[in-house]
Amino acid sequence: MTIPHISLVMASPSNHANLRPELLVVANNKASETEFYNQGVSLLKQKKYQEALKQFNQALNINPNYTQAYTKRGLTYYHLKQYQEAFNDYNRAVQLDAKFPEAYTYRGLLRHALGNDIGALTDYNRAIEIKSNYAEAYNYRGVSHLALSDHQNAIKDYTQAIALNPKYAEAYNNRGVAHSIAGDYAKAMEDYSKAIQLDSNYTQAYKNRGITKAQLGEYLAAIIDYNHALELDSQDSSIYYNRGIAYYQLKEYQKAIADYSEVIKRDPNSPNTYFSRAVARQQLKDAQGALDDYNLAITKKTDYADAYFNRGLLFYQVGNQSKFVEDLEKAASLYQQQGNNQGYQKVQDVLSKYEPI
Repeated sequence: MTIPHISLVMASPSNHANLRPELLVVANNKASETEFYNQGVSLLKQKKYQEALKQFNQALNINPNYTQAYTKRGLTYYHLKQYQEAFNDYNRAVQLDAKFPEAYTYRGLLRHALGNDIGALTDYNRAIEIKSNYAEAYNYRGVSHLALSDHQNAIKDYTQAIALNPKYAEAYNNRGVAHSIAGDYAKAMEDYSKAIQLDSNYTQAYKNRGITKAQLGEYLAAIIDYNHALELDSQDSSIYYNRGIAYYQLKEYQKAIADYSEVIKRDPNSPNTYFSRAVARQQLKDAQGALDDYNLAITKKTDYADAYFNRGLLFYQVGNQSKFVEDLEKAASLYQQQGNNQGYQKVQDVLSKYEPI
């Protein structure tokens, strides 16, 4: 039977507002623009984006050539998902000061968020060229390297960021992700633990360490980390999902079902969660509950080959042989279309042993 797989949760650049503002020192007749700028930075850190936007607008009304204000307003637009406005502000900042590294870094973050990691690397490279000890730029460049499956250069960049700032918890977490993807779980564990040591409230590091422990088969230890992560962020559905997988592996199927149900409350359109809950319900001989969940998984994802396969097996168990054959043939067709030779062969093996009653 197909069981749910643990999927690595990538770290992504977070808390961008923590990049240090380099305040413009101005004469007394410019004090008000700096005041508006500082208030905007403070509000940005508090994630009060609309209020921050008003402050940066005020600063720019007074001084239309205020490079830092364009950069921070661009970041505010980024958080508001007004990406074109953000891009315009970063471009304006670079026009005003071609040697302002933060503008390139933020623009790189925007390019990464939009899936343009090649363009992001160009911006990070320029930021590092201007400011060679810019730890944040190395960290975020590592993120783009990792997005491009360049694990080696990602690890080099994270390591350089840590060398520049030994207390950079995010860089340790991100390097842990790179090590984990590369299959070096021991180093990944070390990095996640260091990130947690530096920041005991680092939800992502607890979650990632839990995933790595689960990959090593240490499910009880993984659950402890997931519990810590949920204490810090009880709304993160991916933590419930991963904890559900750990409970399933420990054969605590009711707890697994409870966690999958929490995910569904938050995201009722997740086919993988319905699938995982169906598998757990099937283990508890809840045929109707499992069938309902497989149906929902297939409704949400019509080419879900694994769901057709498992539902077919369930139909066989309850004596519905025509539906069993129909679902397995559908699974075989989908596996073949998707280039999944192993899945296709699995179906053929089952069908070859099938003897109609």
